[in-house]
Amino acid sequence: MIYFLTFILVIGLTFCFEHSKNTCTKLLLVVLIVMILSFLGGSRSPNIGSDNPVYAEFYHQCVNSSLKQILIKNHNEVESFEIGFVFLTWIISRFGNTFFTFAFSTSLISIIFILSGILYYKSRFSISISIMVFLFMFFCPLLNYVRQGIALSIVFF
Repeated sequence: MIYFLTFILVIGLTFCFEHSKNTCTKLLLVVLIVMILSFLGGSRSPNIGSDNPVYAEFYHQCVNSSLKQILIKNHNEVESFEIGFVFLTWIISRFGNTFFTFAFSTSLISIIFILSGILYYKSRFSISISIMVFLFMFFCPLLNYVRQGIALSIVFF
């Protein structure tokens, strides 16, 4: 229910963004939308979904290790993460030691690229409709498939 209510709020803010003429108001609305969605993504439990427990465990390893230790350990494992994701996770781990920090940061990255892509194509598609499609079809899977979500959002941008 909290997701649905948040989605309705974000769609309303997006509608206000589309009809606002003031640049400062538009910037404030975009920042508000990004922060609301990132906070919602960051507040999820690390025990929900099939990938999040793996990301939570890896994040806690990054919190307690140096980059060199993480790269060596990751290289020696059968199922290892991409080097870019390892570096990103290690960088995020320097800012906080909770899963919220990781989930918030990765959600923030994905959402910024998605919204930038939507704003880039605003002359072709309605921003409100595009946000609605993103929220109801792609936001929840994006929270579970973190690496793929970041990659797809960068490609979309």
